[in-house]
Amino acid sequence: MSAKTKTGSGTRSAEQVLIHVWVRTLEPVAGRIALDGRPSAAFAGWLHLLQRLSDLMAFAQPAVHEASVRQLRHHETKEEK
Repeated sequence: MSAKTKTGSGTRSAEQVLIHVWVRTLEPVAGRIALDGRPSAAFAGWLHLLQRLSDLMAFAQPAVHEASVRQLRHHETKEEK
């Protein structure tokens, strides 16, 4: 069972991550992105936004990220053989 935390908009489990995205312009897309309660980071373009999102998820859930990296490395090693 996961732990629950109370937020202004309801209840969420400890595994959930609240991410804020502020879009300044749409063409090209640009703005800022941040984890709840953390400093924001700028992005410019869809790919940069996706990279920032990936970075935030890795920061928010390091165990999940480490498992993904291990799986990717294992897959790459198998392909080399």
